[in-house]
Parts: sequence; C-alpha cells; structure tokens
Amino acid sequence: MSKDTIYREDAITLCEKWRNRTNEHHDKNGWYIADALLNAIKELPSADRPQGEWETVGKNHPYKRCPFCKRVRAFTDTRFCDWCGARMKGADDE
Repeated sequence: MSKDTIYREDAITLCEKWRNRTNEHHDKNGWYIADALLNAIKELPSADRPQGEWETVGKNHPYKRCPFCKRVRAFTDTRFCDWCGARMKGADDE
C-alpha cells in the first residue's frame, strides 16, 4: 500500500474554504462537519517527525531515552516517543 503525503496547510485551507462556502449557503450541518475536520487536522502530529534511535541509559538498566526530548522510558516496544512523537529507527508504518 503506497503512502501519500498531505500538507497540513493545504488541508486546513481546503477545510476553511469548505466551511466558508457552507456558511454562505446557510448549511449548518456542512459547516459543523468542516469545522470538526479543520480542528482534527490541526491536532494531527506532523509527518515531518524527527527520526532517531532509543539511547540506553546506564549499563544495568533496561531504560531508554529519546534522543530529542531526552525523556526516559522503561518500555521501548513502541516505534514512537510518547512525549514528543519522534519516530525511532525501524518505524516504518506498514
């Protein structure tokens, strides 16, 4: 399955145009849908996340640290940092 990149600013512009158009036509349902989509798009994480590798903290500890936000976690089965959203090595969204 191929992946397409959608630019956040383009999606926001499209939703704003749709919201304005529905407002001009007094379409309340369309306006609420466009507004909800607009807010959802603004909350999505960026596709331009930094990518790195978990850093091991200490010799005898299973803890790993994010190289970007420097937060430490004990469990690293995830491909993304819980705090800053950085992708870790091998994070290919299959």
